[in-house]
Amino acid sequence: MSISYFLLTIVICLFSEIVSFRTPKHDMIFYYKTPSNVFLTDKDNSTTYYGIYLVGKTIYINVSKSVVNVSELVNWKVINVDKDRLMFVHQNIPQMLINQKTIKNMTYSGKLTGPIIAFGDDEALHVPTILNPDLTEPPVDWNYLELLHFDVESEKVSVIRCLPAFQDDWKYIAIWKMTDYIHFDNKLYLLIMRSIWDEKVSDITHEISIMRLCLDRGSELISSAVEMHFTRPEFDANELHEVIFVYFSQSYNDDNESKSFYLCTNQHLSNQSAIIVYYYFDHLFPLFEQTAKSCSSGANNVTLLRHHIRSEVGVCKKTIHESCLTKGNIVPSVDISNLAVIGKLPSTMFVNKNQVLKMNKFVLSFPFYANTLNVYTKVSPFAPIVVHVFSYYASTTDIQFETDLWENFIIGSVKIFHINKHPFEGYYLTNVYNQIIPTWDIPLCSRLTTCTQCFMYGSSIDCVWSNSACTNATINHQPKTKIESNFNNCFKIIDISPSIFNSSLPKTLTIILDEPLLITESQETLIIRAGPHNRCTNITINGAVIECSLKLVESGEFNIVLNLVNDNYADVYSMSTVSFDKVNIAAFNAANATNTFAIIFILFASLLMSACLFLAYKMCNKQQSGLVKIFSGSKKAAEHVESQRSIKHVDPKISPKMNAQVQNDIAKSMKSSSKLVKSLNQKPARTKHGKKQSDKLGEKMKSKRSTKNTKKLVASQESIMVVEPPISPQMDTRTQINPTKSKELLSNLFRALISNPLVKINRKFNFNSTGKLVKSSNELSTRKVDKQLNSKPMDKLEELARPKKPKKSKKPNKSKKPRK
Repeated sequence: MSISYFLLTIVICLFSEIVSFRTPKHDMIFYYKTPSNVFLTDKDNSTTYYGIYLVGKTIYINVSKSVVNVSELVNWKVINVDKDRLMFVHQNIPQMLINQKTIKNMTYSGKLTGPIIAFGDDEALHVPTILNPDLTEPPVDWNYLELLHFDVESEKVSVIRCLPAFQDDWKYIAIWKMTDYIHFDNKLYLLIMRSIWDEKVSDITHEISIMRLCLDRGSELISSAVEMHFTRPEFDANELHEVIFVYFSQSYNDDNESKSFYLCTNQHLSNQSAIIVYYYFDHLFPLFEQTAKSCSSGANNVTLLRHHIRSEVGVCKKTIHESCLTKGNIVPSVDISNLAVIGKLPSTMFVNKNQVLKMNKFVLSFPFYANTLNVYTKVSPFAPIVVHVFSYYASTTDIQFETDLWENFIIGSVKIFHINKHPFEGYYLTNVYNQIIPTWDIPLCSRLTTCTQCFMYGSSIDCVWSNSACTNATINHQPKTKIESNFNNCFKIIDISPSIFNSSLPKTLTIILDEPLLITESQETLIIRAGPHNRCTNITINGAVIECSLKLVESGEFNIVLNLVNDNYADVYSMSTVSFDKVNIAAFNAANATNTFAIIFILFASLLMSACLFLAYKMCNKQQSGLVKIFSGSKKAAEHVESQRSIKHVDPKISPKMNAQVQNDIAKSMKSSSKLVKSLNQKPARTKHGKKQSDKLGEKMKSKRSTKNTKKLVASQESIMVVEPPISPQMDTRTQINPTKSKELLSNLFRALISNPLVKINRKFNFNSTGKLVKSSNELSTRKVDKQLNSKPMDKLEELARPKKPKKSKKPNKSKKPRK
């Protein structure tokens, strides 16, 4: 049982890993958001070569324009990165590109109505768009969130997790629509615009919700949902046309990371004009975990989503708090209307609401630090598109704008605006002539100011360090082989000390570089090791001098290896350098500690396995114990009866003294025999196994006839007079006796022996070939033994009088006739 539970636990753990997608790690440019999965490798030349990006992985495909138009291909929401079976969603239809030549629809029983956020590993989050202005009951139940699994083999899509609508939610939800999202620090934040019927005021309330999901929960990320919502008076007067995140990528006020952001809204007024309004939130992101913790403690200031939708005052269930897991409290919800601040940014007015075509933003994290909001406007159908580029910084809590205008005249209508990953630039694409018109570009290499930054962060975007500057080396953006690390490029180890380490000497290692090492501790990590297992802790950097405490684990001579890494991004190179000199390490204590731990672990595992095997053995042995008892009981009984058959009646001429002694000995034997017969009468029903054993026993007993046993006993007790009484005439020769009656007869016989053992034994019993009791047809006459009974000592007589187990013989000897 224990082994079964142990194996079941392993299977469950492995299955959890299989069904759960890995925690996403993105490239630097798309760290906060993936605006497009498909990018153009060369926008200046008409090519069919495209890049596919998904969660830190990039592949390249070659698709003919006869298979798919460019304006459609760049809008694909890609689900996996398999060139031969590429799954994607386009116009709310799940599809598959097979061998880069054929497009086939996938099977899905539901309907896709909203945005798709792909996580890799064939899973994606779907946020359905719900439009129910009349508050009517839908034909099918809603789901607010759906985690979809795309099966590449069966070509089917299924919902594996969801946040379903609560009972009668259709009476309250008029609009539910996701407008934007951002992700960082293993968290995903959804921006949802919704309209809810408020029974208290008998009117529709328009509000904005920010919902947090934990990506490190894998397929269980929906169970970690926590939301903040807020509303403003202008939301009821104006129409919320568009809402997007504007996030600060760099830190300010000595914080390690920014915790502030804006919500940029495009609101349509009743006079058909438009206004862009910004709402500022400070230190909001830490409040999500605080809200979940307050909910688990049963705080009164936190309610649940279902209560908020119904304008009810509800409370959370009191549970044990666990990070990123709300347990029975489905979506804790808090009102943050008092935290929304307006007026920090001047609002921008447009005479006609149709002038504002689109708003988008891009945020570049460390080390580029770029924050830009793009507002695309067009005064009239034949006027050029004007891109208002707002660059802002978060060195203070106020934004400082730098506005640039890009004017371009295009033919045809604009399909959509795109952000190209590599090369990093903005463009829009016409759906009639497939014109690719650039809107903005940002030189990234020039933002990398040191050799280390240029190699670590610029190698994946074609940057090289030349003449003390980081520049773009090529305009060819075809895929290239990635070098995993750069050895001795920007810094080298010129000296290390000391050269010998053991348990009795100081363990402080000093490293001197040829150049000062400048790192950002909040982003980058310095790893120092000597060999595969000896690593440094407590690292301090002072220009070109590095000191650390070397942990001694493995003995030997090793070079010192220094690595500078950044694990936040998927496309960052590590910087490395190796010392020319070696250090000699004698790590006896550390090795002994390691060996001791290994030995303890092995012993514990062996003990656990032994316990499991012992329990299994006991259970198996218990099942067979019943069969063994049946066999042993029948065997002992048969042996005892056989031994009793060999004892003959003693002549009454024996001396009274000896007769009394023998009578006492036989009485003791008969007492134990009585108990044995009693237990034989109560034995359980025989199994097949027990029956076979009884048959074998009968065969053995058949070969030992009554005359043979009589002869042995006569030979050993020559002076005993044996009398064989006559058989009753009512008993026919060789007539079978019922086994049940035979047991009763034996029982009566032993009781008679106890009362007068020397006189009342007047017949013997034989067994036929089947082991059943039969009558004896022989009638023996009384005869005397030649030698006197007194010739045998009493102790020998007692020993011979005890019943003995008949010995096996290779061939049964024929019984000799007794001498007359």
